Amino acid sequence: IIKILSVYGIWKVLHHFLLPSSWWARCVVFLGSFYAIITNAILNLFGEITISHGKSVTYLDGLQRTVRIEEHCLAIPASIIFISAILFFSGKWKNKAWFIPLGIFFIFLINLIRLVFVCFVFEHYSAFCYRINHSLLYVIATYTLIFLMIIWWMNNYSKSKTTTTPLT
Repeated sequence: IIKILSVYGIWKVLHHFLLPSSWWARCVVFLGSFYAIITNAILNLFGEITISHGKSVTYLDGLQRTVRIEEHCLAIPASIIFISAILFFSGKWKNKAWFIPLGIFFIFLINLIRLVFVCFVFEHYSAFCYRINHSLLYVIATYTLIFLMIIWWMNNYSKSKTTTTPLT
């Protein structure tokens, strides 16, 4: 846990230096736009009338209410925690080589589902309900699922195989 928290701390320091860079800003816009396009498509599948533009999703209901997908919505720290945990726990590198990309894909899916629900709650429920869901419930759900993926790794791939020798 100390190693994972250390990696998170290093990320926060690195992030502080990345923030002013134009390279990082372009990455955030690219990822936010990617999430916005897919979130918009899913909302449209469920009958919501929205459009995506840049890293935003706008409801076309006369109010033109917009949800922006900002940097903190991109699940970057969650991905870093997940990757660090898998790298720091024991296990074969060939298993880590497929489990880490699969886990990142699941984090993407979890975050995408979270964004769809955030947009839906933003449009159809009160501001209080939106704040509770955005800042608390969805964060807890996301990190719980990531924690369960890490536990699954520990239980299935991080165990040291012990062999027993018969007594003679």
